[in-house]
Amino acid sequence: MPDHEYLLVSITTTSSEEAERIAEALVQERLAACVNIVPAITSIYRWQGEVHRDSEVLLIAKSRPELFDPLAARVKELHSYEVPEIIALPIVAGSKAYLNWIDESVQGEIGDVPAMNLEDIKRINQLFAEFYPYLARQIANAYGREDGLALEIGPYSPGISIELTKLCPGLKVILGDSSAEVLSYLEERAAETSLGERIEVKELDKFNLPFAAATFDLVIFRGGLFFWEGQAQILRESYRVLKTGGVAIIGGGFGAEAPNELIEAKAAEIRELNQRLGKRTLSEAELSDILGQAGLTACTEVERRHGLWLTIRK
Repeated sequence: MPDHEYLLVSITTTSSEEAERIAEALVQERLAACVNIVPAITSIYRWQGEVHRDSEVLLIAKSRPELFDPLAARVKELHSYEVPEIIALPIVAGSKAYLNWIDESVQGEIGDVPAMNLEDIKRINQLFAEFYPYLARQIANAYGREDGLALEIGPYSPGISIELTKLCPGLKVILGDSSAEVLSYLEERAAETSLGERIEVKELDKFNLPFAAATFDLVIFRGGLFFWEGQAQILRESYRVLKTGGVAIIGGGFGAEAPNELIEAKAAEIRELNQRLGKRTLSEAELSDILGQAGLTACTEVERRHGLWLTIRK
């Protein structure tokens, strides 16, 4: 077995209540497969020049290396310590059945939905061609600018971005996905345009975006709520890479102003393709829970006309 394929992450907390809150968030958001809670440990440590002795509660999380950064970021969000202990140790060997279960329980396997068929994705993007102008106008109105740097995530791009550049002549766009097959498709689509240096394709992990905080003015993720687990982490990462004053538009649908007759003409085939691609529906309670987990309820507007789109402002 390759080294560092799986991790044990050690986290100390102040109380059982804090430990349970963090453990539940990590498991619910698929950042860890399991978190053990070890009560009543004694820690002796140096802090701000003095030696302290405190009772703490230890968490031991089982996860994967590619999830360590978002796991650590989530712990910091929930933790009361200024400098919490978040230490990862490699699992060098383990029961095959147990390690397979870790794979099945965290985002690294389930979140990426490997069963997606590229030909189905291409077809659904073709069917949406007539809707992209409506979606681009909706996003341009929410964005309120004609320049800046945008990121469009996922396999259901770049139709919106191509239309958006017509409305925003100073806008540059980065397109990205984790699949080599999808990246090749995005590069082909980008090459068909006359956008030149205004559009770029990069490999990325939607759950752990490879960009510094405050990089983008606009983030777009069509399908980001419906085709992957770990939606709260997708929202948090999209928010993290936004500049202050930036906007993230995440969701799906035809566009608030799309005409009903156009929707009716396309809806049946689109619905069938979405089902094949694994689209999920979200209840009001599930959406509220996702926004609460992401900590973005207060800065999010919900648009439900002909779809479900979140507008998140930073």
